[in-house]
Amino acid sequence: MPDLDEIPRMRRALGLTQTAVARLANVSQSTIVKIEKKQMNPSYDVVRRIMNSLQAEMRKQEKKALVDQIQTRKVQAVDAKMHLE
Repeated sequence: MPDLDEIPRMRRALGLTQTAVARLANVSQSTIVKIEKKQMNPSYDVVRRIMNSLQAEMRKQEKKALVDQIQTRKVQAVDAKMHLE
């Protein structure tokens, strides 16, 4: 089972609220609170859903960051006869 301390760390790194993670993982917000406060020993299924949701959000944000890094308003054009080095 993944380390439960990863849940709040990943959530904060992604800029997500506990409510947002709960919606993504289809669990209650109080479940997220209890897990983060170590007041609950969640089932494997609950942890798996939360971690899968956080990892999916991480991939989604990474893709967005890549687009943000390469997009430009300046239009670049290459002639079909140009040699590229």
